Amino acid sequence: MKKINQLIENYLTWSNDSKKFIKIFQILFYYIPAILIPLGVFIKTIELLIEGGEYLSIILMIFGIIWALVFGYFSFNILWRRAKDLLSEVDTNKYFVIPALAHYIRTSGEVIGAVCFTFPILLIGLQISALLGYSYVDYLFDGMPLMENLGGLPIIGIFILPLYGYFVLLFAKVISESLTAVVDIANNTRK
Repeated sequence: MKKINQLIENYLTWSNDSKKFIKIFQILFYYIPAILIPLGVFIKTIELLIEGGEYLSIILMIFGIIWALVFGYFSFNILWRRAKDLLSEVDTNKYFVIPALAHYIRTSGEVIGAVCFTFPILLIGLQISALLGYSYVDYLFDGMPLMENLGGLPIIGIFILPLYGYFVLLFAKVISESLTAVVDIANNTRK
């Protein structure tokens, strides 16, 4: 019985220690996605480009690979840098789960914003391919409601997606700052 009680005591000590608790959060939600997101995007882009062989031009393939590399670089750096910031940001508060969640929401908004800010690279390649007469719209945009609503015209997306990314980033920051403000109020009322 003593060993079971000690195990429970160790578990409770671990869950109350912000650094140990948040370290696992940091690994699961920042470091692992920092590696898997760029790798997954690159593999999926190559897979789509290989499967769509006769529908796609070499220009689109080049732009697709460039987009996958640029977005992969952005997402890796955003997640890796924010993972390092997480511990210092959470360390200043007595409460650590809500600041960690706020930090994660802000970081997720930044990654989604990076998709929207970099995706026009691919859309430029799509537009050039369309001007050269390649039929790609039905193949590539199957299941992408945003592009279907744009009528499959990538030129519109080149301008709309960065704007959409800005609003996603803004909305993520509003939620993040609201949660941070709640924690700041709680920290100040305890004094």
